[in-house]
Amino acid sequence: MPFSSRRRLLKDATATSHAKLDTMIGSFTSAAAYRAYLLGMARFRLPLEAMIADEALSAPFAVWPGSWRPVSIGNGLRADLVALEMDLNSNGEGWHAAPPKPQTTEDWLGLFYVLEGSALGARVLSKRAAALGFRPDYGGAHLFSQTGNYSSWPAFLNLMEELRDLDDGKLAASAVSTFAFAYTAFESAMNACYADR
Repeated sequence: MPFSSRRRLLKDATATSHAKLDTMIGSFTSAAAYRAYLLGMARFRLPLEAMIADEALSAPFAVWPGSWRPVSIGNGLRADLVALEMDLNSNGEGWHAAPPKPQTTEDWLGLFYVLEGSALGARVLSKRAAALGFRPDYGGAHLFSQTGNYSSWPAFLNLMEELRDLDDGKLAASAVSTFAFAYTAFESAMNACYADR
């Protein structure tokens, strides 16, 4: 699928943030590193998905045109945490960070751009997880649930082009802000003992 101008704008605006996050996550070539990744992903996604669910009836995305709707991986994440006997405070410290609070269409669209994009990465990460013994029924449910969903990303890209009269600067700022929240969530879980950097 060729890059639209809006997709290109967001890709360029978030390139540095995306690269920093990818570097932090690393390749998780050990079980310990995978567990740190899982903890970071749960700290990133679960608060956002709770907020999305709370706003589902009144936020702008409730009336967006087309077939795209937010995709949740929260159940898979919770199952993975249980399977690996982890919780959000598994590294022995409480972690609290406020997720972004979208208000406008641009805010929501920027946030969803980051969440939808992470599903593309799940296709690569699921192979790494499988190599470490994490499967759909043991520790990898959230990854494998995303690998078979081929329609959500194209539907989201179509939606981005359908929505008109957007402030692209605000849209980009929202995506960068969402990456910043992700970085904080993963940073809290990754450290020198875990990271494959």
